Amino acid sequence: MRIAYHDLETDVDTMSRNANNWPQIYRRVYPTGRVKWVVDLGKQGNKKRDRRRFDTRAEAEGFAQQARVARADQGGLPFALPPSDQAAAVKLYELLKLHGIDFNKVHEHYATEVIPYLSAPTVAEIVAALIQDVESKRRAATVASLKSILGDFCHRFGNEKITDIKPRQLEEFCFRPGLGVGNSSGTKRNRWAKVSQLYNFAIKKTWATKNLALSLDAPPSNDDHEPAFLTIDEVRRLLAVADEFGLLGYFVLAIFLGIRPTEILRLDWSDVHTDDGFVVVYAAAAKIHMRREVPINPTAAAWLADCRRPSGPIVDAKNFQGRFEAARAAAKFMVWPKDVMRHTFATNHAAAFKNPVETARQMGHIGGILLLKKHYVAYIPETVAHEFWALRPNDLPVASAKEAA
Repeated sequence: MRIAYHDLETDVDTMSRNANNWPQIYRRVYPTGRVKWVVDLGKQGNKKRDRRRFDTRAEAEGFAQQARVARADQGGLPFALPPSDQAAAVKLYELLKLHGIDFNKVHEHYATEVIPYLSAPTVAEIVAALIQDVESKRRAATVASLKSILGDFCHRFGNEKITDIKPRQLEEFCFRPGLGVGNSSGTKRNRWAKVSQLYNFAIKKTWATKNLALSLDAPPSNDDHEPAFLTIDEVRRLLAVADEFGLLGYFVLAIFLGIRPTEILRLDWSDVHTDDGFVVVYAAAAKIHMRREVPINPTAAAWLADCRRPSGPIVDAKNFQGRFEAARAAAKFMVWPKDVMRHTFATNHAAAFKNPVETARQMGHIGGILLLKKHYVAYIPETVAHEFWALRPNDLPVASAKEAA
């Protein structure tokens, strides 16, 4: 036979229904005859009604009074939390107390620094918005530099929120140590400046509250830094994947012949005379509008044998920038300093052949030998330069962009 619950203390129940006596307290007798005192806290948000049960009326009144004090003093109901949440709140309180952090500080931080930006765009989306904003306001070269550096930034943080990036992660990106590409003070400062520009844009759009880049010590501007260049290992990595993106000829002419990338984009394969041993850079294609003939050295000849065609553009203009960035990513380049391929040719040519005048002539450089040495030629041992000029297609491991990635 089923026994119904009974309220045996109707005076208490009636008293508790008064709004001034929240929460309700009443005694309940269960089918087994067991008696419990119930504190009814009501519904908490969208959750079901919260009731707490005690063995004595005194315990129930004590808990109810704690809940009233909490509601009055803190504007909330910590004692109305489920037991599991109460335990978590106690652990959090003890952790914060250990480090001298006030609960209100945590509330303020999440209310102002975290919660408002949960719906903010990802880093990749912010970068895309910034590029779109500056394309009509800045020179093409400036936009290209911004795309290059922030493209690498997206490769590292693209799916994250800009407010989630930690100072140590940002410092590693901007000022990472090591040898090879992207480690001159000027390059590091340029990365830092472009990332700072991204943060300022995010702040302007209310997607962030502070410029994290400003918390880092920017490297000093130094006009006497060594030009950044590709190491032999970096050249191998790049050439190993270049053909998959239709860019082998582009990289060969830039790295082994020192022809400007912008000039290569205007050249046709019919301008590459492998039988006669030179490439003609016509005035219409040259930066300085002056025709020059660039001799094809044995290294370039060996690589051109694998990619040269009778005619047609050396570089397909269709989605060139996308393929260029994909090739760099496949070769695992986080950064790509300005003119790095020209610097690579100049550095290795000057070290191996000891003729800066010829180096400048082949590059179409008209700024003088001192300017060439200061801004294009870094120091490397002659033995390293000879190793560079000994690079051949057969020296590369079989690799693909998929494997490299």
